[in-house]
Amino acid sequence: MIKKRERSLELDQLQALYRRMHKDNTKRENVYSDLIRKKTEIKGLNAIDFPLQFIKNEAIILHDIRLQDKFGHFQMDFILLNQKCIVILEVKNWYGTILFKEIDQVIRINDNGEQEGFPNPITQAKLQQYRLRKWLHKHGYTNILVQYLVVISFPHTIVQVDPNFKGSMEKVIHSNQLVFKWNNRMNTLPPNGCSQNVKDLTQLLIHSHTPPDNNMMEKYHVHNGELVKGMFCFKCELPTMVKKYNKWVCQKCKDESFSAHLENINDYKLLLGHIASNKQLRNFLAVDCIHVMKRMIKNAGFEPIGTGRMRKYLL
Repeated sequence: MIKKRERSLELDQLQALYRRMHKDNTKRENVYSDLIRKKTEIKGLNAIDFPLQFIKNEAIILHDIRLQDKFGHFQMDFILLNQKCIVILEVKNWYGTILFKEIDQVIRINDNGEQEGFPNPITQAKLQQYRLRKWLHKHGYTNILVQYLVVISFPHTIVQVDPNFKGSMEKVIHSNQLVFKWNNRMNTLPPNGCSQNVKDLTQLLIHSHTPPDNNMMEKYHVHNGELVKGMFCFKCELPTMVKKYNKWVCQKCKDESFSAHLENINDYKLLLGHIASNKQLRNFLAVDCIHVMKRMIKNAGFEPIGTGRMRKYLL
């Protein structure tokens, strides 16, 4: 795997925002729902790692590639490429029962019998295939086969098909079928379906990847004044850490830490940006003394930007 799955910035941001919102804030429920969704998504992607181990010697594996075309950006969960073809994997982290309907929609039925509608992933994957083909052609890769698979990450998910559904289900598989589907597909393709340099294409894809710029405060319409300030204990998720000698101690659970201030400063970075002044950090961490904050900044090795009252630090 050339481009491995990186730690999810979105998950870290959601956790920081949820942690620092007052419990009576009505926006907190939306943040929590998206936090659970993101955790399920990551769990589903982790489930794909095992079958991909059996493919990694036969293909270059790129995770989470986001490219730009004239319509904006499009993101693919996985791209598998070798000298024969490119295969896009559209991973769906659904559980319960999935019903493919005739109106190009998927209905998910959970354990409580509740139904939720989603766009058809086959149509989504086809669109990714179309956009990637156009993108490749624009960059001079005109002779490479692009295919796709929709992968249901959890093997216990039940997939049902409405009798009136006109689409093809042959490209919808569970994760435990991935290796066999890949082998069958490779056996039907000529050995050199792509006459162009795959390694050069791999570097182009990685270089062209553009991570999304997620501003969580803006997305959920939360302003700085709504955030809970203070030094949080990351064990009990409360701003109950106090300094005792050379370490931080939680007044509630008695957990001890030498790096709690760095973890809390990271909350600032995740939510408010990677540049901050001494005063901004003191306000966020509820630290009264300017000199205490100055020592924290110095010991952390944050690079100063500017001088005097205008000085800020690169976190």
